[in-house]
Amino acid sequence: MLTIISATLISISIYLSKPLPYLKPTKQIANRKLFKKEEKLNVQEIREVVELLSLALYSGMTVPMAIRNLNQFCESNLAKQLLSAVNSQSLGANLNQELQVISAKNKYWKLITSQLQISWEQGASITDNLIELNEFFIDLERAQILKKVKSAGVRSVIPLGLCFLPAFMLVVVIPLIAGLIQF
Repeated sequence: MLTIISATLISISIYLSKPLPYLKPTKQIANRKLFKKEEKLNVQEIREVVELLSLALYSGMTVPMAIRNLNQFCESNLAKQLLSAVNSQSLGANLNQELQVISAKNKYWKLITSQLQISWEQGASITDNLIELNEFFIDLERAQILKKVKSAGVRSVIPLGLCFLPAFMLVVVIPLIAGLIQF
């Protein structure tokens, strides 16, 4: 009986010590991973852009001036995209079309660019809208943090379960099987 138990434990330890086989991803899987990597966003960077834009527009700057000044203090990808749109607008392109191109890249960028389009077309102040948008991103950031915290509790229980499972097998299951074999 002891040899069966030791053979079982040895086979389990050998199985767990082997590395898992490497599966070469297909082009579809590789493309999907790349897309998800681009889709993954840092809400804190977007919130920083919104805060700086609202401060600049609240101080009386125009939209192009606010975006140019934004890039001096923020190095996020969104700020660079907005600066390229403003630079192409100064070369003769339509700012609304440039902002639509930027908004197609990310669903949260669309919220910002739509507000900038409204301000550019109508000349309306959008500082209140940007402040509300900033509050939305704060809530979104809190939700992401709560999600990570909740998943940390579950992940911390998995090693504990893996530690107690072999002991449970040795103390409860194997004697039960041994008792049933003796009948």
